[in-house]
Amino acid sequence: MNSEPSILAELHRTAVESADRLSARRAGANAYFLTLLTALTGLTPTLPLTWPGAALLWAGAQLMCLLWWWQLRTYRQISRGRFDGILALEAQLPTAVFRDEWAARPRRYLELGVAERVVPCAFALLQTVSVVLTLTA
Repeated sequence: MNSEPSILAELHRTAVESADRLSARRAGANAYFLTLLTALTGLTPTLPLTWPGAALLWAGAQLMCLLWWWQLRTYRQISRGRFDGILALEAQLPTAVFRDEWAARPRRYLELGVAERVVPCAFALLQTVSVVLTLTA
């Protein structure tokens, strides 16, 4: 790899922009699933469900929750690779903004990704409760 500072700085800028775009896509995907599952969970008690329809609705909601969780896992893996690349570039630059930022985080730091992955599981549970209560009402 050519270690000319201007080339490294340009590669770093490109990698950071790419990571930022990935974060924006991830946020958009989260908004999509959150909206869809909130509407589905909110509408479930108002639907005249019988057992086959409820089972189908429940299975569809569980599938969406699983797909959301899987997509978050995939985004996390891609992000980890991108940031490893950024950190490798920073090791060759005079400043290491991302490394320093990561080192300065609070000791009891909870990564957004950890909290974020709980939400699809919570919706899966909430949808299960919603379907059961609708059927037993």
